[in-house]
Amino acid sequence: MLVQTSNFHSSPDDEHHIFTLPQIQREYRKTVAGKFLLVSFARPQKIRTTGGEITVREIIVGLNRDDYASSLFTIDASGTVVGHAKYDGGSCIEILKTIKQFDHDI
Repeated sequence: MLVQTSNFHSSPDDEHHIFTLPQIQREYRKTVAGKFLLVSFARPQKIRTTGGEITVREIIVGLNRDDYASSLFTIDASGTVVGHAKYDGGSCIEILKTIKQFDHDI
């Protein structure tokens, strides 16, 4: 559900061009160097976001803040890291609360 609320994404059909490749790579590396939630699909899934339809093989949610899930990336069918912006903050808070119930070190 969180991915569906994404208003902007860096996929090849991004019509807004608000992302740069070095920015996405830097933020992704920083996220996965810490704590994160990974959701993997056996086959790529099409997900309709607020910012348009994307293909997703993996979802990465950063857990490197104490107050909410702090970043959102997807990996598409070709292995490209896609950054997301302006997604539902309430969902980010709920994701982190839920994960903290299972892992108190988060």
